[in-house]
Amino acid sequence: MRNAGWLSIATVGAIGLFLRLYGITQSLWLDELSTWWCVQAGPREIGARVISFQGQSPLYYFLAWGSTAMVGPTEVALRLPSLLASLATAAVCGLAAHRVAGPRSGWWAAALTWLTFAQVQSGVNARPYALAILGTSVMTLGYLAAVKDGAPWSRVLFVGGAALQFWAHFLLVLPIVGLVVAHLALPGLHGRYSRRAFSLDCLFVFAVCLPAWPYFQASTARTQHITWLATPHHGDIMALLGPVVLPIAIDVMTPSRDARDARTLALMASVAGVILALESALLFHATVVSARYLEPIVVPAAILAGAALGRLSARDASMAFLAFLAINGSNAGRAFLATGTFSGLGVEDWRSASYAAREAVASYGATVILLRSGFAEESFPVPGHAPPAARAVLDVPGQAPIRADIVSLTYRWSEPARAEYFASVVAPRIVAAPALVVVAQHATDADGVYGDHVAAWIRDTFGTAFKAARLIEVRGVDVLLFTRPATGGKPEAALAPP
Repeated sequence: MRNAGWLSIATVGAIGLFLRLYGITQSLWLDELSTWWCVQAGPREIGARVISFQGQSPLYYFLAWGSTAMVGPTEVALRLPSLLASLATAAVCGLAAHRVAGPRSGWWAAALTWLTFAQVQSGVNARPYALAILGTSVMTLGYLAAVKDGAPWSRVLFVGGAALQFWAHFLLVLPIVGLVVAHLALPGLHGRYSRRAFSLDCLFVFAVCLPAWPYFQASTARTQHITWLATPHHGDIMALLGPVVLPIAIDVMTPSRDARDARTLALMASVAGVILALESALLFHATVVSARYLEPIVVPAAILAGAALGRLSARDASMAFLAFLAINGSNAGRAFLATGTFSGLGVEDWRSASYAAREAVASYGATVILLRSGFAEESFPVPGHAPPAARAVLDVPGQAPIRADIVSLTYRWSEPARAEYFASVVAPRIVAAPALVVVAQHATDADGVYGDHVAAWIRDTFGTAFKAARLIEVRGVDVLLFTRPATGGKPEAALAPP
């Protein structure tokens, strides 16, 4: 490869790394704090905590624990496994495209995967999505290699990658659905990888995943873990596919290109399988159409686009790649304007919210914290029975637990049981408090801002018994301090987050 080629590769690598590392020390957001809650008690407790709240297998959480054990209990340590997984995913997608269409296509696919905005996001989130998508890429590489030459190592990769998807996140195993349908339906895939061999490998996948069955059962028994969306996000499909549609479309419409190539159709089926499965879940009142569950389609789409770019002329490939960069650059730019990072980290500053709540306890003698974390579990099965993880969002890495009575609120303000719960449980807990703090995820819905409703309820219920002393400006989290009119304490400026 000429020096210009290596320079281009280094530039793409540096840009992708910069997008991920810029702001990687930002506060954990809500879902990441559930990861921290699962791992902070140590390896002996991880399995029990994961099955009690996450409804997933503990594989990813053991990796996150190992990272914090080696590096320390920091935000960076928790996000390190996802960063490494996203790097490996780009490399594996490149290898897969190489198997399909040669080395030039491999470099293109690796670049597309590495710079895709969804991959930048999941690659720095302390959540299992990046690990599951790595499994998708390994499975796809193994499948394409098995179809090409039937080598035993490729079948091992197929089984291992498919199992990794399931063990990382049950719902992200869907890319295999399209591959199964395609392999059974397309004779062109059977030359080196017979139906019998493929079926046997699928049985091996099932066997390797079987030990995770108790965790899968726990997940299906508590559907609020994955069906918390009020409405499906159909637009996320094009948000993920849009950046790579152009090279694929150009390639398919090229007269000399056989768009019916069996491996190309198998990759398209893998994309379609995920979309159709998630959309079909709506028939069963399960709202799971969102970017986090759709993201595995990035892998087969990037391989298809990389193969297409490798077959295009240098001019056409460059134009299509510039369009890809423009779309993903605009996404990163919008994220920067909203959060101060290109990956979307910092969308919720729970670290500063926790600091402000601690200062309120120390400075104003606040004895009660009314907490609306934003977990759907705050209202399941009924308000007042929030699991420990929902109440632990203020226990951020590097800080000791807050010494105060934490009262969980409801997931949504409009819930039918909310008024009775507030009157019978919340009000008696704060009636004698010298001061109280309201900490609520700043999420708006048809009812408005939750924290505003709580403030209005306090005024309506207690009249002049409390006064609103200050509203702390924290991104993504509302922190309100209510004190008695005669309460002393340090100046309010002491509540400002560091």
